Parts: sequence; C-alpha cells; structure tokens
Amino acid sequence: AARGFTLMAASTLAESFDLEPLNVRRLLILLRRLVLRDGQNYVFAPHSPAFRQQIARSMERQLEALFVRGAFAGRDPAQSYQVVVDETLNTRQTVESGQLIVELRVAPSQPMTFILVRLIQTEAGTLVVQEL
Repeated sequence: AARGFTLMAASTLAESFDLEPLNVRRLLILLRRLVLRDGQNYVFAPHSPAFRQQIARSMERQLEALFVRGAFAGRDPAQSYQVVVDETLNTRQTVESGQLIVELRVAPSQPMTFILVRLIQTEAGTLVVQEL
C-alpha cells in the first residue's frame, strides 16, 4: 500500500487552464526565484532608458539559458519569450511614482499561449512579482 501522497496526474489546482500543468508551475517557480534574486540588484539604481535596457539584456540572457535547456516552446527565442520594459509599461506617471515595471512573457515547452510575469519595483524599494 502506498503511503503519503501519490501523484495521479501532472495537474495543479491553479484556477487558470494555462497555469494548471505541473511543468508550467515549476517553470514559474523557477522564474520567480531568478527574478527575485537578480531583481534586488536593481532596487537602488536610477531609472532611465539605459537602465531599462540593461535589465532587458540581463533578463534575456537568463531566458536564453532556459530556452537552450528546452524550457520554452518555439523554434527561436522570439517565439519563446519576450522581455518588455519600455515606455508602454514605464510611463512618466509610473516612473514618478517610484515604480519600475518589467514583464516577462514566456511560452512553456508545451503548446499554449504566453504567460505573463510582471515585476514591479515599488517606491519603498521592494520587488513584487505578479503572475497575470
């Protein structure tokens, strides 16, 4: 007789169908750990277009490493992930309120739509990660 927990399927209790598969949840957990670890380096940096480009390049390197290991769907990085940190997210009002917003859009290695992970640096200097 089995003891403890036994897996019956590779599904989680996520409310969204796209977030339900276990491999997707594990990928999001990994992304969350990576961005929280590396995001702390950006907390006190001055907000500028050059700074946003630096963040984009850093995040793209991390996602490229995951892409090479097979974490994402798609034949090339453009089909697998996107890093958005431009003026559409970081409006003048957002910047003046002390926030920096970075969106990571990823397509896990099973057919599905992009999942959106949003990083928000608050005025208080904390880093918030949201799965949208």
